[in-house]
Amino acid sequence: GNMAVRTVFAILFAATCFSNAQATNGSMSPKDLARLVGDEMIKELIPLNGWGYGGALIRDGLWRAALHFGFDDWISTLSADLDTFIDKIPCEQILHGPKITKQSAVGDYVGLFPINYLDRATHFSQNKSYSNKTDMDIVNTVANQYILGWPLRLPDGTFSRTVAGSTGWVSGPNGTILWGDDQTMGTLLVARLAPIQQNEMFTAEVVRQQIGFTRLRDKADGLFYHAFQAKGDIPSCCKWGRANGWAMLGHVEALISLAKFPGSTSSSDRAKVLDIFTDHAASLKAVQSEDGRWHQLVNDSSTGSFLETSVTAMTLSALARGVTGGFLNKNEYMSTIDKAWTGLQLAIEPNGTVMDICSGTGIQATAQDYYNRPRTYLASGPGGVGAVLYAAVDYDVLNQ
Repeated sequence: GNMAVRTVFAILFAATCFSNAQATNGSMSPKDLARLVGDEMIKELIPLNGWGYGGALIRDGLWRAALHFGFDDWISTLSADLDTFIDKIPCEQILHGPKITKQSAVGDYVGLFPINYLDRATHFSQNKSYSNKTDMDIVNTVANQYILGWPLRLPDGTFSRTVAGSTGWVSGPNGTILWGDDQTMGTLLVARLAPIQQNEMFTAEVVRQQIGFTRLRDKADGLFYHAFQAKGDIPSCCKWGRANGWAMLGHVEALISLAKFPGSTSSSDRAKVLDIFTDHAASLKAVQSEDGRWHQLVNDSSTGSFLETSVTAMTLSALARGVTGGFLNKNEYMSTIDKAWTGLQLAIEPNGTVMDICSGTGIQATAQDYYNRPRTYLASGPGGVGAVLYAAVDYDVLNQ
């Protein structure tokens, strides 16, 4: 009889583990997933990810989810947290000068994080006891001086860098190296601000970057390389997932900005940005994996090119907003989006940690280097884990 007892126990134990693992497998509502994942981010990741692009995306995701799902307790947490940066570098330099310490990239450090001060200023605008002056000083200085004044550019104004990651490339003095993430990290603030302030210079910057970064696009399959050396027109080795994810977020935020501020640019510019988005969306749809996620290298489904969570969350968010905004055809994309939502949940542990996010990654020299990147939860902040919250919000909005 002992054997039978052990067998029953083994079956029960397996069933319990299985049901736990399945707790988030395709069945969670966006609201429940956002709550689970966001609470864990507040506890584990906010303390590790301060001012920087990873911390920016986490906080912006938390703001969006808090406002959409009504998680009011997060608002006070986020607001208190934002206050802690005001008297520290770079915020202190932004507010009081003399100037912001020179950076190697437009968005990584200085350019993206102020979207959170814009979140707060927008949200609390009706609150009598809150003055948005400091928040808007941060936002306006970074938008007008830092982003519009970014010095490293190609001759047509496309944001560039002089740093080459692991490629061995040598940059020209004004920066000849394009990193895919800059088109978005460097423009989200001005894209969101343009319609609020009716500022056509912001719109022009957004459109310029959207068009300039099509240099990274492989005409053969429509997917984006991680980077590009303009001296000699050489793409980097690989079509990294998150570089494609960042680009997708940039496309859709650009289109939303243009739609809210229709007089800001020509219809031909709007048509160009729309074409860039619809083309990139179709190209990513074509390489979605069986389970709904996308790979670490989007065009590579070999074992090393693991199913990666940040490209999945970013692409899902962008496609969902694309359909909601009328930029993509619902019939063409709904099954892709539903599959991505089911696949995304395979990366969520029962305690809310998010697995398989590639850590922050410079331009690599080989595919193998991308396969070997760390993907622990604690390294996921600079890996864009905040986009998981975007995905939950945007999937929910789409299904309302």
